[in-house]
Amino acid sequence: MWAVAPPAHERRPLVTSPRVRPHLPARPLWRCRVCAASWLCSPARLALRYEYAEDPVALAIYLNLQLFDAAADLHRLNPHGGPDPKTLFERFLAWTHRHSPPSRSGEARIRSACMVSVAAGIVCAVTTPQERDEFERMRLVEQIEKDRQIIASYEENMMFYRIRIEENRYALGRLDERLGA
Repeated sequence: MWAVAPPAHERRPLVTSPRVRPHLPARPLWRCRVCAASWLCSPARLALRYEYAEDPVALAIYLNLQLFDAAADLHRLNPHGGPDPKTLFERFLAWTHRHSPPSRSGEARIRSACMVSVAAGIVCAVTTPQERDEFERMRLVEQIEKDRQIIASYEENMMFYRIRIEENRYALGRLDERLGA
């Protein structure tokens, strides 16, 4: 016997809207949990700029704590070639002093709308043209870094298969000799 379908107003939608996921660090590697870029990725920076727009000192304190934790985690992972302090400073702190924080006033600057735009990969309309260019630059640099990692992984795998082919050819030749072919 077939069950009767529930009325339309009681059914769940077939397609749900995507949840906005915050770009947070995955420790101890300090990569973004959403986009896998080095954290602080562009969306994380943008979100922090707006979250701390009224209190840049609190942002600096928060990022200093994050820098301290990242340095400790990354050093634990690679004690001999640990993180470069200059690189970590630029990654965590230097970007905060480039511009004064944007104001949150005005309907066009609603934070939730900004977060939805960032999650969709679109830089908010509330940024200045220079900020948009900087975020686009950061996005491109991160994309280049990802592409280089993919190429390195590809080359490593390619070498593995070349070696395996040679080993199999050698084993095949030995079998052919034994079989008298």
